[in-house]
Amino acid sequence: MGLIFSNNNGSSGRFRAYTTFSPPPSLDPDAQAYIDALDAAGYTVSGTEETAINTFVLDLKADGIWVKSKAIYPFIGGTAATHKFNIKDPRDLDAAFRLTFFGGWTHSATGALPNGTNAYANTHYNPSVNMTLNDGSLSFYSRTEIANIGDTGVAAADSNFVQVSPNINQFGLGFASIIGGGGASQVNVANPDARGFYVASRTSSTSLKGYKNASISGTNTNAGPHTLPNSDLWISANPTGGGSRYSILECAFASVGDGLIDSEVTDYYTAVQALQTALNREV
Repeated sequence: MGLIFSNNNGSSGRFRAYTTFSPPPSLDPDAQAYIDALDAAGYTVSGTEETAINTFVLDLKADGIWVKSKAIYPFIGGTAATHKFNIKDPRDLDAAFRLTFFGGWTHSATGALPNGTNAYANTHYNPSVNMTLNDGSLSFYSRTEIANIGDTGVAAADSNFVQVSPNINQFGLGFASIIGGGGASQVNVANPDARGFYVASRTSSTSLKGYKNASISGTNTNAGPHTLPNSDLWISANPTGGGSRYSILECAFASVGDGLIDSEVTDYYTAVQALQTALNREV
């Protein structure tokens, strides 16, 4: 019903009361660009996913991780056409570090599962070109629980490797390895369950740390000399010899960027785990 009011001349009129609707809050422009890329690839992002993506981007920016990241792969959309996008630069270009999938993969809402035989994803990110010596990080979110698994290079680049390898027998992390042998410049610790969020971070020539679910798994203070591999970084295999160390771990998230300190890795895990929980695929 309208509201009755009186005019100055004593006559009555009727004033209509209208309900004012606020427009929906705008998304962060980087989150919106990624959502637009998924849409262009034929995937309709749900409201829950939209909120999760936006929150994730805002969290990384607030924690200072976004600016340190070069490529972030959230694996949303359930297909190779959507899993390929780097949320930092969601253009469909090699120069934007979008993934190119090779071999046998199973893509689903929970991530990308390689066949362990010939499957890998090329990031088009070359550490010798794109990474600063003694300042880098890698991450990998594994959803696979396996009783026993051999050495798997889930994020690697040639024999002078940059690698996160969450196998059961040992959780190996090599970063900017010594020329002629990476073993002296990596972290190896027991790992009874391959599931979780793994980070390898080098912040100086004498500081390499490996993390699982934000907890420090091991450190290495080897001073080098170090080198950066002149080879594109692969996910789920190592490019050495045309391909080796093929993984069978389902990947729900991966990234490469500058070195992260302890508090940033903790914040990163919190943001990534919140994203996985919102997508109903956390481990």
